[in-house]
Amino acid sequence: MRTMKSKQYVLVVAAAVSLAGGVVAAQTPASGDAGQSAGAAATTAAETPYPGSNMTRAAILEKLTSDTPGTTPSVDEGRQEFETICSGCHTFGDVGNAIGPDLTTVGARFKKHDVLDSILYPSHTISDQYAVTLLEMTDGSIESGLVFREDDRYVYIRNADHLIRPLPVPVANIKDRATSDVSLMPEGLMGPLTLNQIDSLVTFLLTGR
Repeated sequence: MRTMKSKQYVLVVAAAVSLAGGVVAAQTPASGDAGQSAGAAATTAAETPYPGSNMTRAAILEKLTSDTPGTTPSVDEGRQEFETICSGCHTFGDVGNAIGPDLTTVGARFKKHDVLDSILYPSHTISDQYAVTLLEMTDGSIESGLVFREDDRYVYIRNADHLIRPLPVPVANIKDRATSDVSLMPEGLMGPLTLNQIDSLVTFLLTGR
């Protein structure tokens, strides 16, 4: 199981970056426990200012939820950011791919702080429906992705290489199975964006237009 966990962070991040269209650069731990490496990477990311805004995630969250964010968000710009960064995994209306949650009605269900928090800290809360499953095979290889469905013979998973047609993994070949605590949504997606672009994306999601 330790071998499987040591590969967990690498596999999930690689899949996430592929799904995101290579928007972020994956950082893989050289050695050690993957859960600890993922946690350390998240902490480092939180403390390092993003290049686009020159602000840390905590500072971005505080600034954009304050009474004086100092931005002029544009719904049109936010729509463009969604199509570029988010539509590989999410749908909004008739745009995007249904890998992660449908964001069409997010504005009716969540406040701005909640939406920003989920974007900046994607592994804080992971719905069981969208948790990444790791399958260790009898030959030592690892398959990872979102479980689409399963039966007595196969576990069907969706990942970067099998978006439309899920990969059937034979149950007889599965040695071990675990659920990752790392979100399929990559850390650092907002890294290249300016504060105004981030606010525009959130504004687009909240307005439902």
